[in-house]
Amino acid sequence: MTSVASKNLKFLAVLGLLVSSVFLLTQSAFAAVTIANQTGTVKITTPDGQVTTVEAGNPLPNIPAGSTIEVVTGKAEISASDGDTVNVLVNDSTVQVGNGAKVSVRIDLRTGNANLDVVAGNVQVLNPDGTTTEVNEGGSYEAPASEPTPSSEVDTPGTDPAQNTGRQEDAESGKVSGY
Repeated sequence: MTSVASKNLKFLAVLGLLVSSVFLLTQSAFAAVTIANQTGTVKITTPDGQVTTVEAGNPLPNIPAGSTIEVVTGKAEISASDGDTVNVLVNDSTVQVGNGAKVSVRIDLRTGNANLDVVAGNVQVLNPDGTTTEVNEGGSYEAPASEPTPSSEVDTPGTDPAQNTGRQEDAESGKVSGY
C-alpha cells in the first residue's frame, strides 16, 4: 500500500508542477508588453484590431506583442520584453519599442505636444515625413501637436470647400477683395 500511495503522491506532485508551469508560461506570454505609472488615458489596439481605452486606476488588459498604444492624456511608461515589439503613437509619429526597451510618454494638455523619454534601451521613431530617428537610452523626443485646421478655411455655403480661398471677386468690376 505504501508504494501505491507513494506513487500517487509523486504523480500529484508532478501534475502540480506541470499545471503551475503551464500557468506561469501563459502569464509570461502575455507579459510581453507592459504599461506602468499611468496617470491618464491610454488606448490599446491589439494586432487583431480590438481597441480598448483604459482610464488611470482601472485594470489593464493583457497586451500582446504587435499592439499599438497611444497615451491620450497624462503619462505612462511602456515597455516590451526581449524579442517583442509594440508601436507607441506619439502624435503623428510612431515609436517602435522592443527588445527590453522602456519609454515614458507624457502629453501636455495645454499645447497638445507629446514628449517621449527613453528610460531603457533604444527606440526607432518613424517621423510624419517618412524619415526615422533613433533615440537611445537617456534621450528624448518631442512630437508637436498635429496642426489644427486654420479658421480661414471655413466652408462657405453654396461653394465647393476645395475651391474656397477666402477671396471674393466682384462680378462686374473683376476686383478681388479678401486676402
